[in-house]
Amino acid sequence: MNQTELDQIKQNVENEVNPCKLGWDKLKTERYSSLSYTTNATDTVWADGGTSNKFTSDILAAWSHALQWSITGNQANADKAIEILNAWSLSLKCIENKPSEYIRQEVLVAGWTAQPLAETTELLRYSNAGWDAADIARFEIMLKTIFYPLIKIIHLKTATGRPLRLIR
Repeated sequence: MNQTELDQIKQNVENEVNPCKLGWDKLKTERYSSLSYTTNATDTVWADGGTSNKFTSDILAAWSHALQWSITGNQANADKAIEILNAWSLSLKCIENKPSEYIRQEVLVAGWTAQPLAETTELLRYSNAGWDAADIARFEIMLKTIFYPLIKIIHLKTATGRPLRLIR
């Protein structure tokens, strides 16, 4: 999402242009959009629906608050998004799959969560949201050491022309 798109959303919300305004109102009623949202950060995301669902909820919450910050300028939203991202970068050590599972679900979890994580960080990082440089650096390390190796599995296999196989 670039600044032009953010400006358009802001203008549509302020002028109550639908469907943008309806979507904005819906976003603000979601539980993950609340300033009282509590993060579920843990050291391991098990890609079986349990902790991965909580992880996905936290990503949605961070994204929602970063977007709200970008549109309204409400510092409390920026602070909440930063709180969630920092909690995960301090806690997360790995994304795992149950050893008995044949499908590489951890690769899928990393793949479908990396993009909204990156979008969220960009909304905060380049908007004077108050995200500390040391916290940003720690978050980058988390992306490079936990997410990138899993995402690389998909890229390397598809880049070689061989079919992607997420079966062990």
